[in-house]
Amino acid sequence: GSFWQVSYDNGTSWEDVLDTDGQKVSAVSDGSGGSSADSFFEEVYVDSTGEFFVVKLKGQTEAISIPIVKDLLCEITEPETGMKNGYWEIGYGKTATTTVKVKGENIIVTAPAGWVATVSEADETTNVATLSITAPANAMSTRATADNGSDVTVQVNKGASWAVAKIQVKAVEVVDSYYELYNTGGTIEINGIKIQKDGADGYGEATLITSESESKEISQAGVYFIKPGVEITYTGTGTLDNLVLIGDNAEQKVKCIVSKPIILGTASAKGAFIMNINMDASTLANYVFSITGNLSHLAFSNSEFSVYEARNLVNCAADNAGVSENISIIKSLVKFNVTKDWTASRVLNFTKGLTCTSVTFENNVVYPSTIEYTINGCLLFAQGQNLDSKVIISHNTFINFISSSQSLVRANVNNDVTFLFFYNANFGNKNATLINVGDGAIGTLTFADNIRYNNGTSVINLNPFGGTAAPGYPNTVVPLAEANPFDGGTFDLANGIFVPNAEYAEYGATN
Repeated sequence: GSFWQVSYDNGTSWEDVLDTDGQKVSAVSDGSGGSSADSFFEEVYVDSTGEFFVVKLKGQTEAISIPIVKDLLCEITEPETGMKNGYWEIGYGKTATTTVKVKGENIIVTAPAGWVATVSEADETTNVATLSITAPANAMSTRATADNGSDVTVQVNKGASWAVAKIQVKAVEVVDSYYELYNTGGTIEINGIKIQKDGADGYGEATLITSESESKEISQAGVYFIKPGVEITYTGTGTLDNLVLIGDNAEQKVKCIVSKPIILGTASAKGAFIMNINMDASTLANYVFSITGNLSHLAFSNSEFSVYEARNLVNCAADNAGVSENISIIKSLVKFNVTKDWTASRVLNFTKGLTCTSVTFENNVVYPSTIEYTINGCLLFAQGQNLDSKVIISHNTFINFISSSQSLVRANVNNDVTFLFFYNANFGNKNATLINVGDGAIGTLTFADNIRYNNGTSVINLNPFGGTAAPGYPNTVVPLAEANPFDGGTFDLANGIFVPNAEYAEYGATN
């Protein structure tokens, strides 16, 4: 029928415009396709001169005249590469181009501070020009603008009328080859941990795996860089002291199939460092990382982890085992390959050995492989242990990952814990909690900007504390979002992309 619809993704999908009673709004006034009483308009027409589009809203005495300007056009073509979550990501100091259709008298281009944007002369026949945008040279000089993303605007006028097009840009770190950077004495940082070849803390020689490499299997400790498009397999059975896996190009993840658990922990173990890797352990009916000895760090960045149902991403249950310094998972996806409802799964499971100075879980998404099922999930389990670590859990998105039988964090907490954002669209009524502090001393707990959403008739009562609330802290239920935070945004389960709409843009992960 003739009803109004709106698109929030440049016309890829459409949804009905509803009135206050939840009814579709007719786009015409003669009743075809819907009741004429629902129309916004009294009349709509082009005037006799052909120069104005006239709209008279229902209940208004004066009409609105919109000029029709011929030969005025401004339209930016979405770039073929670099678009992510609504932003055109361009490497610091790098130039990227796309086409723009422009027709008019004058072209004006504006860009954020530190950026440079230009438009070439347009082809007289096609009106196609080239829009070139150069990102700032580095993050330090423009941290107030470039890092947050801003608009590049192209404007074309004809007389007093203007056509305007915008595209949002964001400056990011782009490395063409981490292997070359490493081999030439450069430093690679993974969540603040410096990885370099030489020196007292150096990691030594590295292996570059390309499409021409004789073997694409990894079974030993070491430093490995993998070229884009190459799929590797982890087949190790022994205990590793170090494992550094890095996708060689900053803009492309590479796939690593995990056919055996990655066992870590020797007398000199530095730990595991994973960056730009799609680690597929979805068919490994075991833990992905198993800590059986002492190591210094676990640092995962810009990666994806597919975990078998009812298993843990990281597991430490052995005596005299643990992580002594830092655990960090940042800007990553953790997907559990579930085939049935309400499986118990954990991201970090430390029944022993959580003695590190900090645990950071930031800007991540945790979700099941299918929206049909809900996970009985725990993010950090360390029951009975006095956790002296500083724990930061911020700007994460949890989809159908309900911390019910165990809180999202289960430990005696002696330091700061920060929570940000909690979202669920699940089936079934559940009670969930963010933290169970046990009987340990309590540091500073910050519960900020957490929200929940219950899909359909489901009810999730999400409270800060499981068990007894910490002294001086209320156990007030986390606020409920009345509307789906992803309506008008992106909810892409297949690719793990969950972008809230404009109202909730400041919540959750932004990876």
